Amino acid sequence: MNLLFVYPTAFIPYKGGVERVTYLLSLELRKRGHNIFHLHTHKDINETKFEFPTVYFPSSDYNNPINIPFYHQFIKKHNIDIVINQCGAHSDSILFNNTGSSSTKSISVIHFNPAMNSDSYWHEISQLRNKSLKEKIKRLARCICFYKIKRDYRKRLESHYNWLFNNSDTICLLSKLFKDELLKLSPENYVDDKVVSIYNPIELKSSNHNTKENIILWVGRFDTGQKRPDRCIEIWKKLSKHHPDWQLIMIGDGQALNHIKKKARGLTNISFTGYTDPTPYYEKAKLLIMTSNFEGWGMVLAEAMAYNVIPLAFNSFKSVKELITNNAQIVTPFNLNEYIEKLEFLMTHQDYCNRLNQESYDHINKFSINNIANSWEDLFHKLKR
Repeated sequence: MNLLFVYPTAFIPYKGGVERVTYLLSLELRKRGHNIFHLHTHKDINETKFEFPTVYFPSSDYNNPINIPFYHQFIKKHNIDIVINQCGAHSDSILFNNTGSSSTKSISVIHFNPAMNSDSYWHEISQLRNKSLKEKIKRLARCICFYKIKRDYRKRLESHYNWLFNNSDTICLLSKLFKDELLKLSPENYVDDKVVSIYNPIELKSSNHNTKENIILWVGRFDTGQKRPDRCIEIWKKLSKHHPDWQLIMIGDGQALNHIKKKARGLTNISFTGYTDPTPYYEKAKLLIMTSNFEGWGMVLAEAMAYNVIPLAFNSFKSVKELITNNAQIVTPFNLNEYIEKLEFLMTHQDYCNRLNQESYDHINKFSINNIANSWEDLFHKLKR
């Protein structure tokens, strides 16, 4: 089949979870004989050489009408069978789902819990983002108006998912546990036959325990809304002085990077890599910490386990327990004292960690790229029938 993956930015695998997932899936589907195309609205400023045919819309504004005829011509020229919209939770779908052809099927993938961060919205709204008087006043206003802000946010989500059901052939969730959330947000338009769940894929590449070093990783986008790297700094402030033989490596980039670096001043054994392939770090690290308010799937958790890195995460998103099965690795949201206690236990009990590693590696076999690609192919054939 001719398959088109669409997303605002290029599928550069070290840039983020959606990018890595799509890249990995594209490789496997190409091996199986499918023709793969990638189409984006925002051009990569580094002009990276891409593994797959990669094209950009004429305008980066998805609302610009010049994109529509270009898109329709592209789909017709390449005889696209199925469009996989990897931005299903966002308004870019208005462009991406407009295939202009009844024979071209569309799959809208929601890479989050459909409720997004509404369940943890207070932790974002009430956060003091800097110490200026202006921010303190804005924070007070946000707190006073919290229930209205949250209600309006839920209404926007409801409107979007109602639209998505009417403009997608299939809606793909990352976990079957998210179906109830989608039903709550779109009770009138929800069609169960249109909803599927397919896990994100990973490559299983076990590491040798003997090559591991006393390294803790944090991998993600530097923002203070979802990923909350500032929590990582607070945790390390408490632990670093008691464990000088350990180091923390933070991998990623984003608008809050400089802010986080300032918060880390004076801390020992901490480093920042920027955007980079995390694989060499997975191979050496023993532990990974996730500090997010919410996630869709928590791709880095699965990736870490694939390299025998033990992850620790807040129980702040439903799919976390599909990935992590041991309560020693799951923390009450957003209890930093409990987080520090559990992390320190893992840092100091290597035999216990070795047992966890084996349990984790056996568990994540079901997320292998081979199994996940099988599920995608089953969906493609069902749509075309």
